[in-house]
Amino acid sequence: MAPGYGISSIGQYGSDPYFMYALNSYNPNFMGSQQGAQTVQNANQYAIPQTDAASAVTNTVNTGIDPTFKGYEKDNDGISTGKVVGYGLLVAGSALACLKAYKKGDGTGIKKMLNGFKQYGQKLLGTSAKEAAEKAAGKADDAAAKISNIIKNGGKNLQEYTIQKDGMSFVIKNGKPVKIITQDKKVIDKAEDVANWVLNNPTVSDEVRNMTLAGTRLPKGVSLSYTREIADGKNLYRLTVENGQVVKASSQDKAGKWVEVTKDQFDGFIKNHAKQVKEAETLQKTFTGKKVQILKEGKLVEQTGNVQMNVRNRQLVSAKFNGKDLTTKELEALQKDFQKEISNFGHEAGSKYGLKDFEYVYRQKGGQTVRFDKYRTIKNVTSVTNKDITNASAMDNFWQKNESIKNELDNIISTGNVSSGFRVGNMTYKSDAGVVYNISGDKINSIKLDKEITLGGKTFKAGKVIDGKYLGEWRKTAEHNNDFQAVLEMLK
Repeated sequence: MAPGYGISSIGQYGSDPYFMYALNSYNPNFMGSQQGAQTVQNANQYAIPQTDAASAVTNTVNTGIDPTFKGYEKDNDGISTGKVVGYGLLVAGSALACLKAYKKGDGTGIKKMLNGFKQYGQKLLGTSAKEAAEKAAGKADDAAAKISNIIKNGGKNLQEYTIQKDGMSFVIKNGKPVKIITQDKKVIDKAEDVANWVLNNPTVSDEVRNMTLAGTRLPKGVSLSYTREIADGKNLYRLTVENGQVVKASSQDKAGKWVEVTKDQFDGFIKNHAKQVKEAETLQKTFTGKKVQILKEGKLVEQTGNVQMNVRNRQLVSAKFNGKDLTTKELEALQKDFQKEISNFGHEAGSKYGLKDFEYVYRQKGGQTVRFDKYRTIKNVTSVTNKDITNASAMDNFWQKNESIKNELDNIISTGNVSSGFRVGNMTYKSDAGVVYNISGDKINSIKLDKEITLGGKTFKAGKVIDGKYLGEWRKTAEHNNDFQAVLEMLK
């Protein structure tokens, strides 16, 4: 990713377009995740998000198991922390001021943030949005509290877990950091260097050249990025939007030179220029010959004509039917009837919205990002390399340079309260019976068997990781299910 595109830390939920995905991001050191089906799941999570926050609600595959035993069935309908917060963001994607309310990471901050969403959602969509936001707030708060509880009460049985911040991961074992995983990002943006990279990476360059951008959705892994110049009185700003949110801002100085807003000033800029931000994030598109419900004598009647929609983060902001502004009731009907079309806003070719300055971002597994224009010409590449720090002296050197991070980590380890800007990755918890549980958020994803066992006619050796229907088979035995329930208690 080019400089300036990743301007917000994971903790600044209001301006970070990848917050949703960070909740389910890849943990390079998760002990049980490299085996069996879990390998596939974590490999997918390692990819930087390829759609916006709202898409995460429908695209995330959740293999977690909820407290209710479901036998053979794999629990794919449970709500994880990531899904809950994503739904809250979907309901009130425009409430930037509410997003800034998240200040504390002790299991109460998320709920405070979503309480703001409730008020906004009620004004925008009515009672249903209010109820949805309330439900999302409660679920998110519960999930956050559960994460804290297992750190507080896990003791030595909590074998290992990961705390993440700003692309760094800190592996905690027996109450102490044992590994630091940093990310080294290399940006290739000079024309000559990009040309050389393209020659040396024919597979990726061929993928980009063969992409179809004119369909109803962009190819998998590709998102739209565009820049708009928005005026605020005499001032002019350039705002770059990705995944429906402004991620970069620049202003003109007295000499007319564009100066990028710095990371520490960005949140304040977003708050103080909410009108311009909303304008930049809103996309417009006209549909011809569509049947739309229009009020006639107090009743909604279907009429055929042209409808112009203004959409921001999958929410209909305003619309015109045959040149006439729609009323609130008509907008509600339009939002419902054209849900599919509205969900595609921002996920199609930039030319469909009359955009002039736009490009596409292709995110690949491992964190590599390739940016290309409408002619499929690659403009820059960002590669990400993970570096493990395990040597004692090297770790001490890191802590000396990052004392504030060390202090926050010590606080998380001792209290279980996750500070703002930090998040918990996957965990491994060994029960008193010797079974190792792989936990992500508030879900038990799988277990590592303590002994050989036959399940559903298939034999599994000790140390094998199982999930889904085989985990259901394993739980059919009262002894095993009691052990499972005891671990669940740690998540309450």
